Amino acid sequence: GAANAQSPATCGNFQVTLELNHIEYLDDGEEGVSAGDRRVGRFDIFSTSGEPAGDYFFASTTLPDSDTDGFREIGTARYSFENGTVAVSTFYTLADPSNTDRTVTQEFNYPVMGGTGDFVGASGNVHSAPGSDGLRLHTFDLACDG
Repeated sequence: GAANAQSPATCGNFQVTLELNHIEYLDDGEEGVSAGDRRVGRFDIFSTSGEPAGDYFFASTTLPDSDTDGFREIGTARYSFENGTVAVSTFYTLADPSNTDRTVTQEFNYPVMGGTGDFVGASGNVHSAPGSDGLRLHTFDLACDG
């Protein structure tokens, strides 16, 4: 995690911004984008005031072709904060999963699958939307058992 990272609210509603750190695209099988290809990556998490707040890691797999415009990706992701982690399931469509140079511009909703630390028993969702200056704005709506 980031040194001297600020922790967000423990549960309920809060927002953070994500800045792309690095994405790897793993071309598996046929050359070019196809089912079974993988995307793994990391974003740096910041509080809405710009202070480092943690790391976001994700891994997704490209699903077989569908009638949608683009390629469907399914995966998991983890927000790692100083006071715990929040795990989400991801499902989204990308025009070109092999493009790792930029942050996507679509909005997504990720169901929360659980958490650790202050986020034990987390449920709810995280809304991901384009923010300013190429950042992603992630809005958490969490309920926790812990």
